[in-house]
Amino acid sequence: MKTKFLLIAMLFGIVTISQAQEAQIASAKKSIASLNAKEKVINTEKHNLNREIKDLKKSEVNSRSKAQFKADFGVVSNITWVRESNVDVANFKRDNQLTKAYYDSNSQLIGTTVTKKDSELPLMAQKTLKDSYDDYTVTQILYFDDNDSNNANIILLGNEFEDKDCYIIFLTKGNDTRILQITENGEIAAEKSL
Repeated sequence: MKTKFLLIAMLFGIVTISQAQEAQIASAKKSIASLNAKEKVINTEKHNLNREIKDLKKSEVNSRSKAQFKADFGVVSNITWVRESNVDVANFKRDNQLTKAYYDSNSQLIGTTVTKKDSELPLMAQKTLKDSYDDYTVTQILYFDDNDSNNANIILLGNEFEDKDCYIIFLTKGNDTRILQITENGEIAAEKSL
């Protein structure tokens, strides 16, 4: 009888221990699931913060572009820098003209633009404007001097222009605004409506 009682007590103890272990296992699994969920939230937050840092860095002018500018143009005073469409842009005066130098993501000069007057356009470009756009008003003329050793294209107002020396002419007629890319010999290389 004592043996049976002892066996029953042992069996009961084993079952109790087994149930306690199962409860501990279940509790540990719950804790692991909770930690995994917290880890997922932390990883998401970490990813978002890293993306924010990356976006902020994209909006900063690259110091290598500034160094390359100095190598390209020497010491120039009153330079202002901006970051536009993944391009670093230096605004400065050269030969008493407002000039912009555009640098690509590798800090290499894409080219420069200089503001021009109607009278500074080559005669063939003036003729093209008169023949095809006489009823438009010229609002701005830029001369784009391409860096021939860099194949990157210039982007102005969200429009990409091929990499060759040209005049970029902004025209308006009422609500119609256009950008023309005109070669030095007066050919229209591209036309964009805004």
